[in-house]
Amino acid sequence: MEIDRAFKIRLYPTADQAALLAKTFGCKRFIWNAMLAERMAWYRDHGKSIGN
Repeated sequence: MEIDRAFKIRLYPTADQAALLAKTFGCKRFIWNAMLAERMAWYRDHGKSIGN
């Protein structure tokens, strides 16, 4: 029998920590979008996914 569990955690960062989190998530979003654009361009040019 498999039991699924979940935890809710709430963070209360300081102002410095909040700024660092915002920078980190901003960088992650930039990289994600850049790689998505790369994959879309590859698919447009080659007609297949990069992984295939």
